[in-house]
Amino acid sequence: MAIGSLLKRPLPSPARFPRPRRDLLPAAVAAAFILIPIIALTALPSKSPVVAGICAVPAAIACALAYHRCAGRVFGPAMRAFLSLAACAAGILAFAFHIRSDRPDDSYGRAIGRLYSSIVRLADRRGVSTPRIGFLTTNDDAFFSGSLNVWAYENLGRLLRATDALGGIQMFSATSGEILSGLDAADIILLPDHPVSGIYPFDASIARDFGMIRTYCRDNMTVGEVVDVPGDSISVCARVFLSPVDLSGTWVTSDGCRFPLPRLDKRGPLRVRAEFRVPEYAHYRDLRASVSRLAAGGSDGVAQGTLSWRTARGAPNLALEVEMPGAAFDGREFLGIKFNRFFVPKELGLNNDIRRLSVEFVRAYIVSE
Repeated sequence: MAIGSLLKRPLPSPARFPRPRRDLLPAAVAAAFILIPIIALTALPSKSPVVAGICAVPAAIACALAYHRCAGRVFGPAMRAFLSLAACAAGILAFAFHIRSDRPDDSYGRAIGRLYSSIVRLADRRGVSTPRIGFLTTNDDAFFSGSLNVWAYENLGRLLRATDALGGIQMFSATSGEILSGLDAADIILLPDHPVSGIYPFDASIARDFGMIRTYCRDNMTVGEVVDVPGDSISVCARVFLSPVDLSGTWVTSDGCRFPLPRLDKRGPLRVRAEFRVPEYAHYRDLRASVSRLAAGGSDGVAQGTLSWRTARGAPNLALEVEMPGAAFDGREFLGIKFNRFFVPKELGLNNDIRRLSVEFVRAYIVSE
């Protein structure tokens, strides 16, 4: 800017410019399409370094060209020289300060890194390869699965493939039912101590139902870690998943299946939710499930189960709620589940599969303990 202005040739006669205001067009274009978007995009801390790094060079060139074009119409030669030298001096001082100063504080970025690390560790411990994350704010790009996946690849060298459990309603106003459905779909939920006061209708919906969300996380999940971020603390809540045995691929056969129960210090009751998918071509009538608490020698205690069907949001469309009262769980017991209906794919003309299949397993987890 300084060199261009000091070496600038004298402007032509004003008579050659019947509409002098047209000289302000470059400045207006730079402000509308460069300066204002940069200010808007760099308002979020997680975006500022990236956006500034991308836009710095073209923005500087645009500003220099706009100044070179307009300065002659607004300022005299002395003022142009003064402004040019001042801009040049400011640039030199800023560069000198940058190379001599310590690295800028990035406490927010480090906190987000710790949060992402906690999510990955918790997903690995729970055996979830493609976690569905419940982000309860849209006020920052850090709280999206895409940012988490990029961080995991760049820092850990792994393809996490996380998805947003609330992705269908984020940014928009949501009903309590829609939020609850998103929470049901989540494997991990990031629960802040306080609701975020954001600019999107979704943030207002979360603030409205924050008490319900807190209660849901307390009753259905366990807190893996608590991560402090500037201005708040975030509890990384995850489900305690149960891995079935005796499956045929992903299917529960007519023989049923078993779920190893973890060791729990707290005495019962224990509530477990198992979710399944029933294909439309099965055409079940009066589908029932029998549940039992099993030890090495057979049945060892009472278990009660209740089936419920779901029609919203597609699969899974069948949920089984199991409650097991009684003594403490020592880690050597199983939850047994068996259904009273099955179908044979070959008999339905689907393929040559002769297995007696009941339902397809989706997931099972401890609801409360």
